[in-house]
Amino acid sequence: MDSHANQTKIAVQVLLKNICGELFALGARLQDVERTIFSIETAEELRTNLVGLQDMDLIIQQLNDLGRAIRVASHADLDELMLPAAALGETLHLAELRRRLMGLSEERVLSAPMADADVQLF
Repeated sequence: MDSHANQTKIAVQVLLKNICGELFALGARLQDVERTIFSIETAEELRTNLVGLQDMDLIIQQLNDLGRAIRVASHADLDELMLPAAALGETLHLAELRRRLMGLSEERVLSAPMADADVQLF
């Protein structure tokens, strides 16, 4: 990291807005990967779509970096900045995720499904 990056400051709101944009873009890319996976019927189609499937590793790395960026932003001094809890309820689709973000649940929905469990597709 260069010395200019160490001196430059960014508003937390700008950082969070940028992170949101990145997350939405990654979500769209994951939807593309999902369509690719479920459209593959032969080994030849798998070879043809291998580059698209390999994109998952880059998406995973980016999601991990975005998580780290959010962790850094969470250390900002925002004592006087409050967000109405209802705003999350109006914005998020997944109730359990909303509960976790509000600190009301520690359950982790995104754990890998067990091998013998039924997988539900939406």
